[in-house]
Parts: sequence; structure tokens; C-alpha cells
Amino acid sequence: MKKVIYSLLIYLVAVALSSCEDTSEYISKITHFASLELKDESAMKMNLNDTYVEPGFVALEGDEDITSKVKISGAVNSAKSDIYTLTYSVANVDGFFCFRGT
Repeated sequence: MKKVIYSLLIYLVAVALSSCEDTSEYISKITHFASLELKDESAMKMNLNDTYVEPGFVALEGDEDITSKVKISGAVNSAKSDIYTLTYSVANVDGFFCFRGT
């Protein structure tokens, strides 16, 4: 009877030790999506040959300021009368983008 109990005890210990896995790779993390706020979202009027002045923007990822990571696509040529569109984009650390256009 002692052999059976010892065998069962050894088996249970072996099972308990072999079932321990590192499960930390499956722990989820919080993703903060980027937010992008343009200081003046309205259309701007300019006279020919005026200097374009960027009205400004703020980008956040959660509470972290990521304004320096904002990319602006498009350009304004004030020497030519036209309608110009600028697109502002920024991504969070996970690669999720946020876009704004004017």
C-alpha cells in the first residue's frame, strides 16, 4: 500500500511541476489610441504671396504628448491661387493611425 501511495505522490508532484508554464506572454496590455486635435479646423483664406502659418495641433497617446511625431502631408503654394489640402497623421506605439485633414 505504501508503494501505491508513494507512486501516486511522485506522479502528482511530477504532473504539478510539468504543468507550470510561463504564461506571461499571453498577458494583455492596454492600448492607448492616438488622438489628434487641430487648433483651427476651419478653412483658411490667404492673400497671394502671404506666408502660410501653421495654426498648430496637439497629439496625445493616453496622457503622453506625441505632437512631435505628427506628419503633415501636402503643401501650400501661396504664389498660386488654389485650394490646398493638408493631412495630419500620427500613430501610437502599436501602429494605429489617426488622421485629420483641412
